[in-house]
Amino acid sequence: LSGLLIGHELRQVQETTEPINLIGSTQLVTAYATAMSTLGLRAHVLDPHSVARGLYLLSRKDAA
Repeated sequence: LSGLLIGHELRQVQETTEPINLIGSTQLVTAYATAMSTLGLRAHVLDPHSVARGLYLLSRKDAA
């Protein structure tokens, strides 16, 4: 089922020439990156903890 959802999502961005940022679990990012490669799309895999780190930094900024 997840493969069908990934394919449907990527069909919407198939014409882009820019790399697409991927953040998530290793298993999910691997599935997206594989599908993107098959479609000729470029993936840019980011650290899966970057979102949590960014939210933490924002919360510290608001507290100051």
